[in-house]
Amino acid sequence: MLLIPNRIRQIKEEGRKEGFREGFEEARREAFKEGFEEGRREAEALREARERRRRVPRSGGENLERLQNLIAWYNSGRITADELDAVLSLRYGGGRGTD
Repeated sequence: MLLIPNRIRQIKEEGRKEGFREGFEEARREAFKEGFEEGRREAEALREARERRRRVPRSGGENLERLQNLIAWYNSGRITADELDAVLSLRYGGGRGTD
């Protein structure tokens, strides 16, 4: 008589484990999908911002001011050397002579 309750308990435990695995996989897929979509939107916004910057002619004074601001951010620790290099590479097409 004890075999039946033990088997029922075992079946319930197997069902819980399977349900947990399925729920975990579904949550992982959904999180990946949401993250992918958010990354895609951010990349699109960056592309649009770059295009707008390219279309707007800047005077020499504006460029100098932007460069001074970037260097000030780097010196204050608000951006890293890699971030500074990335911005300069995008804007001036070369970074620190590594091309």
